[in-house]
Amino acid sequence: NIQSGTSGHLKVACLPGFSTSHLPGVIAEFLTARPDATVTIEPDRPERILDWVIGEQYDCGITDGFRSHHALDSKTIPIRCVCVFPDGHHLENKKIIHPADLAGERIAHDLVGSEFHLRLRDVLDSAGVTIDSFIETRQFTCACELVAKGLCVSVVSELDAHQYAGRGVSFRPFSANLTHQLSLVWPSHKSASILTLEFLSLFEKSLQAFTAHDHS
Repeated sequence: NIQSGTSGHLKVACLPGFSTSHLPGVIAEFLTARPDATVTIEPDRPERILDWVIGEQYDCGITDGFRSHHALDSKTIPIRCVCVFPDGHHLENKKIIHPADLAGERIAHDLVGSEFHLRLRDVLDSAGVTIDSFIETRQFTCACELVAKGLCVSVVSELDAHQYAGRGVSFRPFSANLTHQLSLVWPSHKSASILTLEFLSLFEKSLQAFTAHDHS
């Protein structure tokens, strides 16, 4: 059964937001087809995820901002970004949100200095928009929660925004060529189990509806 990938234990390290948003649905589908398999999900920051997978303590990791590492194989998938805002916000009147539309808005954004924050800042700078550093948060899910409470707007992965549809949050496409670079990583110095490979394949498939066609 282990060789066929229908049983065994899978250990996944992931970004904290994923553990409560997109990942549970994928895990549910994965285990429905493999009732004898078991799973450990461990959320943490990207640096810890890489350490765990490099040390082969976990079978695979879901992270972002990943470049490369000699001990890891990886696949990076660009996820479309959208602008999220509270239901009833004036941005609802627009079909597409342009960077200039965010002038004067209070914005929840990724931590200052992070790769995603720097890319968003460059996009807004090019449009002459200064980010009002109202709230910094590492997780898109936290930004969406804050938006739902009417505190701010944000630019996040469509994958996370989708989870908040109908929960006080509306979103529109963001016109800038900005993507969230999501990476799947696994140890390169040993053969990945069939269980791991099948999970990675299913997770990648689950992202197809949100994948950008143009890399940024």
